[in-house]
Amino acid sequence: WLYVVDKFIKFPELYTAVLDPSKESLETSKKLKTNDKNFVVLLNNDIKDLDYKLSSSYSTERLKLSIRSILGDFSNAVAYLINGNSGFTSDSKFPFISKEFDKRNVKFIDINKFDMIEEKGNQLDISFGQIMNQAKENNTDLIFISASNYLKLKPLILKYKKEGYKFINSASALLELLKKL
Repeated sequence: WLYVVDKFIKFPELYTAVLDPSKESLETSKKLKTNDKNFVVLLNNDIKDLDYKLSSSYSTERLKLSIRSILGDFSNAVAYLINGNSGFTSDSKFPFISKEFDKRNVKFIDINKFDMIEEKGNQLDISFGQIMNQAKENNTDLIFISASNYLKLKPLILKYKKEGYKFINSASALLELLKKL
């Protein structure tokens, strides 16, 4: 994991890393910030680190502590992501969590607004190609992709750049999306 992070930090390309709240991710976020790279934080039921866990079994006071820890430790995050189709958003405590973030002027972006590229056999190139071929001029599409899949697609991305497709800083696109929420 750290090897991948160190490798990506040196990339000149504009990207935004997706981190889950954890002590390891906190260290990664510091490396990213030091190297002028952007990151977002993904909130879900899979958070393991007790300082950041947002469990439905927690009291509201305990949830407030987790929220303060997330927002304090990851204050340089461009945005906070959720999966609107997951159990996290249908959880009984989610309205409270959402309200606490909202009180601090923090909005969530649903990852379902992104084009998801996941490797399924040899279909990675095809999925990416379909997204690129459906792209409309002057329209911004957000693509959610793992670091390993990005590395596999890098030659194809360069091909599309040569054809005239423009890849912009995802952080800028996320900030524009947040303005619309």
